Amino acid sequence: MPAICRFMEEAANSQTATLGLSISQVREADRMWVLTRLAVQVFSAPRLGDEIRVETWASDRTGGVRAYRDFRMFDAAGGVIAEGASLWLLLDLKTRRLVRLPESVLAIRHPERVGAEAVDSTTLTAPASVTVGEEFKIRWGDLDENGHANNIRYIEWVVETLPVETRRNAVLTSLDIQFLNEGLLGEAVISASEQTDEGFRHRLTAGDGRVLAIARTTWQS
Repeated sequence: MPAICRFMEEAANSQTATLGLSISQVREADRMWVLTRLAVQVFSAPRLGDEIRVETWASDRTGGVRAYRDFRMFDAAGGVIAEGASLWLLLDLKTRRLVRLPESVLAIRHPERVGAEAVDSTTLTAPASVTVGEEFKIRWGDLDENGHANNIRYIEWVVETLPVETRRNAVLTSLDIQFLNEGLLGEAVISASEQTDEGFRHRLTAGDGRVLAIARTTWQS
């Protein structure tokens, strides 16, 4: 799942670059993209050496300060193997306030939608009672261009806490994660998970008690 999400984010950054709005390009204008929600459904996990293609587009849900971006991943034969939906915000680096999306983004009206309900839903439910947990420390290599823990690292920390038996004998078929706060260099991150009838609930918490992310995963044996 972390690799699938990484490919999707790379595709998004590549496309926004054509609009002059990639991560590095908006930083030149003292802006930064913030991913607040990502939901991914995997139908057939790609294996080592497989050729894949990722398509991404800004959907017509985009408006005001909320940028919605959808994804679809294909195998070499053209079959759909994964889909994703995401919600992004644009922040002013100095004031940390939301910035209205550029007209070039607001003018995009791609009618197709993937998983609209997932990223529009309310806050995910955090674990009520922790089944398993682990602590990590944010290292330099975990940071993104904005100096915060990378989104993909959050996903890796979520998955890492699951029982070995689950990771060894089951396939991760869906992820829904809500990014709530920034993780900073040197901070401790406590990853806690709880098994439910539907799968697992997850929570990432900083050492000072800030909730960094809440997630939900489902697995298939």
